Amino acid sequence: MTSFVKLMKLISTPSMMLLLPYFCYIGFQFAFRTGVYGPSLTFASSFGEEDGSLTGLHGIAAHGGILVQFLHVSVIEKQFISSTCIF
Repeated sequence: MTSFVKLMKLISTPSMMLLLPYFCYIGFQFAFRTGVYGPSLTFASSFGEEDGSLTGLHGIAAHGGILVQFLHVSVIEKQFISSTCIF
């Protein structure tokens, strides 16, 4: 059986169907925050003369937040999950 068929069987389970809207929402939110919101700051004239540097600052802040989230999920939560998991 190919991996694509296995993937389709997994996606069509009721549990995954319940999670599908949340996955889509998180994907759209991430795409907007990293790809759309930063460049749109450049076109806002209310920030004054420094509006061009806001795109770079937004990129640093957004990706810094992604890095902190990754470290939180991968390093810190593994310690708590392994000690309290009943599976």
